[in-house]
Amino acid sequence: MERTAGGITYTLTRRRVRNINLRVRADGSVAASASPRVPAAYVDAFVTARADWVRTAQARAAARREQEAAEAPALPPKAEALAYMQENNADYAAAAAFVQADAALSGLPLCVTAAERLSQLGGESPAAMPQAGGGAVIPLAAALLICGALLGAAALKRKR
Repeated sequence: MERTAGGITYTLTRRRVRNINLRVRADGSVAASASPRVPAAYVDAFVTARADWVRTAQARAAARREQEAAEAPALPPKAEALAYMQENNADYAAAAAFVQADAALSGLPLCVTAAERLSQLGGESPAAMPQAGGGAVIPLAAALLICGALLGAAALKRKR
């Protein structure tokens, strides 16, 4: 139930608790929980008495969100990323087939084989993995994604 007290809008939840609990979530929203026997007016007074603490906690949460947003890597727009994946889909499929075949021949786990292929590149920049034929390359991140996807598919087959 949404309530406002002391200029603070909060969500009141009735639970079997001994105390009134007041939380400021990461998104800055405020939640209070209290026993069903505690009158709503008493919870309102509790929130009003702690309004300064709530505002300080909301400011800290906002600063944390801004810092995380500044540190997050910039992602390309969805349309651009989709176009890139569609253009390079054949390259990823060929690389996956190459790593699978190599793993089958060597008898090593898939990720070990992919890691060996990547380590053969030395200090090459950007990190890339050779594909079967043609000498095309794929980025390290894509190789690891392929490896993870193949392992996930293998795990699903084992569960069935």
